[in-house]
Amino acid sequence: MKPVVRRAIHWTLLGMVCLILGILLFLWPEGSSEGVRNGLSLCASVVIPSLFPFMVLSAFLIKSGLAERMGRVLEPVTRFLFGLPGCTAAPIFMSLIGGFPVGARAAAELRRRGEISRRDFTHMLCFCINAGPAFMIGAVGSMIGSYHAGMLLYFAQIGASLFLGIVMRFVLPKGREEDRPTRFGKALGTADAFVESVADTAVSMLSICAFVVIFAALTGMFQQVGVTRLVSRVLEGPIQFLGLHPALAGAVFPCILEITTGCAAASNAGTAAIPLIGAASGWSGLSVQCQVLSTMRDLKPDKKWFWIGRVSCAALSGILATVLMQVWPQTQEVFSTGAQPIAQPFYFSAPASAALLAFAAFMVLVSRPSRVES
Repeated sequence: MKPVVRRAIHWTLLGMVCLILGILLFLWPEGSSEGVRNGLSLCASVVIPSLFPFMVLSAFLIKSGLAERMGRVLEPVTRFLFGLPGCTAAPIFMSLIGGFPVGARAAAELRRRGEISRRDFTHMLCFCINAGPAFMIGAVGSMIGSYHAGMLLYFAQIGASLFLGIVMRFVLPKGREEDRPTRFGKALGTADAFVESVADTAVSMLSICAFVVIFAALTGMFQQVGVTRLVSRVLEGPIQFLGLHPALAGAVFPCILEITTGCAAASNAGTAAIPLIGAASGWSGLSVQCQVLSTMRDLKPDKKWFWIGRVSCAALSGILATVLMQVWPQTQEVFSTGAQPIAQPFYFSAPASAALLAFAAFMVLVSRPSRVES
């Protein structure tokens, strides 16, 4: 197909999609309006309280030079497991406890400072996008009525991500010479690093909340128009043929769009809830993926490997969640049959708190007071 024809088809289809969405928003405004309200509530009650402190901390680690100091100690570990330089240790750890965009945003900061190559950056995007324990154990655990199941899902996702990170070091193609680290970044003073970290995180937080709100609006509109119901009817036949819970049909489409809404819908699917939520956490939803990509427009990562990583992580996380469910089986009674997401001002997670305290103690040990020149 000629490039001119391909571009014409692209713009025609894009215009048709925008026209259809505009008509739907005009004819059925209630669903999108309710979705916006739900999205804003979600941002205020869950997204900002759980992500903002971790995002500030991850930015401060890199801007202040602490990540580089930690890298000198942890270089053998990151090289042995992932084939990555030691400066990636802090972003990898923060991605395991901080929530979805934290690790990816920290990796982007390393790339902007020239401390990692384009290949290393693409590698990190494949496995440093994870839900934090506060969300998986606190929020999802309350949705399905079992915090033990939430912990199982969290460890399934982490295990899948770490395994994918190890595999990708052998699968990703070698980077070009011009993409290698340049190390032009310079550590800031403590005060300047803190101020810049808070300011940059505030801008990123606004972008993240914007994507949460717009996807919540689209989800609400699709539910009112009947798109979600139509997709459920299409999937009902295959799901019944496989002998799975009928509620699974209505949860697949929300899981693709937005993980919080998807997990709430999947929590009604009985014993099938854990495998589906496990896969949804690995996929992370189009909303989170847009949040991640929006923070690195100038870095031009290899998006092909980004999508391969998301699909692979979804499959691995779903499979591992199923295996763990067999090892530590949950009785049917622990799963809620009509759960709704519980919005709380803050979610407390003992594992995340302990990990954060241990991490802070480690930073104190590896950091050294700088000499003051007279």
